[in-house]
Amino acid sequence: MINYASLLYGQTKGEGINLLRPRLTYEFSVTFISSIEKDNKPIIFIAPAVSADYPQLNVDTITLNQYNRPRVVQSRMRWGDMSFTIYNTQDASLETFLNAIITPFYNNYQQNTGEEIINSPIPSNSELIFGYKNFYATKYMLKNIVISRGNTNSVNNLTDQTKTTVDYITLEYPVITNISGSQFNYSESVPQTVTITVQPENVVISNVNIKEKESLE
Repeated sequence: MINYASLLYGQTKGEGINLLRPRLTYEFSVTFISSIEKDNKPIIFIAPAVSADYPQLNVDTITLNQYNRPRVVQSRMRWGDMSFTIYNTQDASLETFLNAIITPFYNNYQQNTGEEIINSPIPSNSELIFGYKNFYATKYMLKNIVISRGNTNSVNNLTDQTKTTVDYITLEYPVITNISGSQFNYSESVPQTVTITVQPENVVISNVNIKEKESLE
């Protein structure tokens, strides 16, 4: 559902009034794009997100001595972890997506348990059951995570006119480091959420050419 407040408070490019108005935090959407393909297309999940971290950039420095004066020298650049809190909807779309991208890499991780190995009458090779297994040409579960700003709709539903006015934060090859869900609690009734933390290898903040990302069409 389109948030019509974005027509007034959304991102504006070019010349005009109110260009210095701050962006509002609720005008964003998150799209997860997997490296695993189904029907020759990447598996895509458009997240009903509660919140998303802005990229954190860390630059390592070394203090050197030059003629008895300190000189701070920059070295490598590192992107920090990013977390996304997503609604766990009743259609279980988030859990279905996570299972689809994790299971192939971890040999059906929800089925194989330690009890099956211990009580199995036939000796099992645990290396075939547990641990990360790369059966694909890529080691990555996710190819991109795209945060679109200035429009509350997903990138798949942008019109030709809107595509030129929305810019993106693209996480390249983010590796999932943690998945945690909200607490089950009878004392309160609140929407269930799942928080996914990833470590990206690179972050691109720019006005991405949608035509170059065929997986988003």
